[in-house]
Amino acid sequence: MTRQWIIAFVMSWIAVMLSGCTASLKAYPERSYDSKAELTAMELYLSSNAITNYMSANDSDRNNLTRRQWRDAVVNARIRAIDLHFNDFQQALFQEGVGIGIATDWATLALGGAGALYKSSAQTLSAISAAVVGGKASFDKNAYFDKSMPTLLAMMVAKQKEVLVRIRRGLRNDTDQYPLELALNDVDSYYNAGSIPGALMGVAQSAGETAEEADKQLKILFRGKATKEHEEMLRLCTSAIGGLTAADLDKAKDALKDLEPSTSVSQITFDKARQLLRDIVFNAEGEMIDKVYEAFKNVNFIHKGMLRLCNSAIDGLTAADLDKAKDALKDLEPNEPEPGTFPVAHQRLSDLVLYAEGEMIDKVYETFKDAKIIQ
Repeated sequence: MTRQWIIAFVMSWIAVMLSGCTASLKAYPERSYDSKAELTAMELYLSSNAITNYMSANDSDRNNLTRRQWRDAVVNARIRAIDLHFNDFQQALFQEGVGIGIATDWATLALGGAGALYKSSAQTLSAISAAVVGGKASFDKNAYFDKSMPTLLAMMVAKQKEVLVRIRRGLRNDTDQYPLELALNDVDSYYNAGSIPGALMGVAQSAGETAEEADKQLKILFRGKATKEHEEMLRLCTSAIGGLTAADLDKAKDALKDLEPSTSVSQITFDKARQLLRDIVFNAEGEMIDKVYEAFKNVNFIHKGMLRLCNSAIDGLTAADLDKAKDALKDLEPNEPEPGTFPVAHQRLSDLVLYAEGEMIDKVYETFKDAKIIQ
């Protein structure tokens, strides 16, 4: 076996590893459906004509669907399309980020071993090895933000859930309250939430909101005179403000009219209204806390705060919290069988929060507190 043949063999094997390892490495099972065929089948609802058909006065232009039924079909189809592409996105991230790393590690070992066998070839092989390692380091460092991608993916999913809740609640209304145009804006938000820029914005926003809420809680503690009831009121008000969107502007204006009647709100922007409400909550003391709480309750912001705290608590649950989840489900779904696994319990709690309305929101929130799901 000649020295040249060994070197040629090693280099050929490395090329195969770097090009083929990611193809053979599978982190996901084979799909039970054809995503391309599914997208083709939904083309009717994905095309620009979907909006034109929605505006038509004739149901015949919408396959004999009412305007509301057509809106729901278009929105659901586009959400499904986004999910299909997002699944491909996740798999591509894994294959490129993890698969290449494994292939490169094996290639490095091969080059090092070959260099040890033939000292005269060591300099050449070591140089190639250094290039391979350097390429791997460059890829790992620059392509997907080192090892932060799992965190970003988790943020993407969490943010998509938040938007999905808004969409599902909107679809319960008729088209005069939640028209297709507004629904498609939310669908765009759903798409953006599943992107790397969207996740980075989510991380920054979450960090800022967490710090802001912590500052408010610290101020409550240092007041010394705040009762536990007032602490709970301020907690719910703070949580509600963190979950406000531009769609809540009118309600925010109504709350400001009660709390600061001297402030003109006719031309106020959403960002300004939210900031004013934050300042009011931050500075509230004594009887003013009761007044703020009632004003928020009158515009249904307290329920928004409860749901936000419940969703946050659910996101933080782990398999170790199965007993807590079971206790909560016993109270909320007494006629349903006890969940046998954590994923089942987690999904049932998520669905309860997603579809809760009115007094049921209060019940879910209190049950979560009793079960220590919300601390």
